[in-house]
Amino acid sequence: MNEVAGRAAIVTGAARGIGLGVAVRLLKEGAEVTIMDRDVVVESVAADLGPLCHGVVVDVGDVEATRAAV
Repeated sequence: MNEVAGRAAIVTGAARGIGLGVAVRLLKEGAEVTIMDRDVVVESVAADLGPLCHGVVVDVGDVEATRAAV
């Protein structure tokens, strides 16, 4: 049985690079994934990845903004 199927995950820095790769893998394994990045492109990236992916524009270096986003 897959350990992430049906679970929720948050991946930061996921508009590109390693973060995006991690998000894609989690989605393929059946997780619902929220991707966060300070680049607004994260919203369109999430839309391209499908209905189980949600994009949030946030600078995770800003603690209060991150709390509000989660």
